Amino acid sequence: KEPSAQAKIELYDRILELRPDDPEALAWKADAALELGEQRWALSLCDRVLEVDEENSHALYQRACAWSGLGEIENALTDLAAAIQTSETLRSHARSEEMFEPLRELARFQELVGSDEDSGFSA
Repeated sequence: KEPSAQAKIELYDRILELRPDDPEALAWKADAALELGEQRWALSLCDRVLEVDEENSHALYQRACAWSGLGEIENALTDLAAAIQTSETLRSHARSEEMFEPLRELARFQELVGSDEDSGFSA
């Protein structure tokens, strides 16, 4: 709940001093790195999480965001598909994710995330 991405990173760094391989702290630090536009750093952090937990949906989702920001469309779609397969709730998050803007018009992205109507919920 820190106000800035940099403040969040400092908090996660303190956690990681105590627990260097804490997957949740690493994944949330990747999220903050993405807020700063640091896609390659976020990729590295997500890779560390996925080395110990290859099905960590949060890290897969964040890595998909990073890949998308780097223009690596196939990698982004592959990781997004794996994230959604692991955690169905990420499907709706992906629909409004700013980092996926470059993917919006792609048929494969639309197949992965569906639409709000597909979820069975109405606004």
